[in-house]
Amino acid sequence: MNHGGPLSATQAHQVLLYCALDAACVPIDPPAVQTVVRLAQLDYPTVQAVIDWITTARTRRP
Repeated sequence: MNHGGPLSATQAHQVLLYCALDAACVPIDPPAVQTVVRLAQLDYPTVQAVIDWITTARTRRP
């Protein structure tokens, strides 16, 4: 990641996705990392929809 300067949109999306997964206690294995990298390349509304889905799934756990 870019250190010392502003994040690109893709980098910011990665951070948001990792935060959502961490908050949902989802373990991050190598395939998950690759998925986050690919999802982060999508536009913001799509990334936000994925984050909303993760958040909703987390709140519905028993």
